[in-house]
Amino acid sequence: MKFDYSRCLILCLVEYRAKRLELRTLNVKKELKQEIEQNFNNNEIKKVILILQQYKQKCPNDRDLWFYECVLALTVGELEKAQKIADKCVHKFPTSYEAYYYQACVYQARGMILEALKSYHIAYDLNLYTHYANDSILEDIKVQIENLGDQFEKLLNEYIAYNDFVNISRMLSFLNRRDVVWGKDEKMARSAKELI
Repeated sequence: MKFDYSRCLILCLVEYRAKRLELRTLNVKKELKQEIEQNFNNNEIKKVILILQQYKQKCPNDRDLWFYECVLALTVGELEKAQKIADKCVHKFPTSYEAYYYQACVYQARGMILEALKSYHIAYDLNLYTHYANDSILEDIKVQIENLGDQFEKLLNEYIAYNDFVNISRMLSFLNRRDVVWGKDEKMARSAKELI
């Protein structure tokens, strides 16, 4: 059997073109992200919107696109839209600490203290568990958890004053579970029977 050099050459050429396209896409994404972040920092929202439209056309499935859209919706005060995007991110990327971080930001903006604390704790734990230390986000998570702690206490006192047992139990449940970290050495209920 004779070796087909032309077929091998075609396969190599196809692979080479695919790699070049991938590198160009990565460069385009990097440039667009830098431009988006620069315009966010300069508070040029109209430019951010235009760049996000370009980003969506070039990289429609990139998760950072969704994160930027969530931040944009938060920035312009479209909290329901931001909530939908953040929830979609958590659903689509359940191991992403960033998804939970942005979800927590939205909850906090909507005044949903308990939900914000839950998401911040998950983001914090995922960040530590995956050993991906984005120091700026990690530090902000710590600050926000501390800031929300006072609000959490006030809210708990209000629930106690009004004998709101449903919300009191939700808050106590959160307090009892917040220290559970996913790991081999941690014991965690694996079924409903173990919880009782």
